[in-house]
Amino acid sequence: MTIEDVMHIRFAEADKAFIAHQVAQGLFTSETELVRAAVRTMRERQENRFYQAIQAGADDVRHGRTMPLTEALKAEIVENGIKRAKQRKPYTHCDALPDNA
Repeated sequence: MTIEDVMHIRFAEADKAFIAHQVAQGLFTSETELVRAAVRTMRERQENRFYQAIQAGADDVRHGRTMPLTEALKAEIVENGIKRAKQRKPYTHCDALPDNA
């Protein structure tokens, strides 16, 4: 293991107690195993949301639920994106994520 493979993470006391309890109950063999499982779960959830959004778009195309990408629509999309970025808000248009995301 190299120095680049090690991360030092600070947890709140409540989180430390939770992690210790999970390990003590035998649900994980170590704190490291728990943190790896948590990160893997988060990554999988994000990937699933991405693939669900792709599938929703493909379904819409297949069922003819599309609209032409006009110059006016492109300009509106860019304008809204810039406005939200300046406000430091994520893009949350209903078409961007599946309903159950």
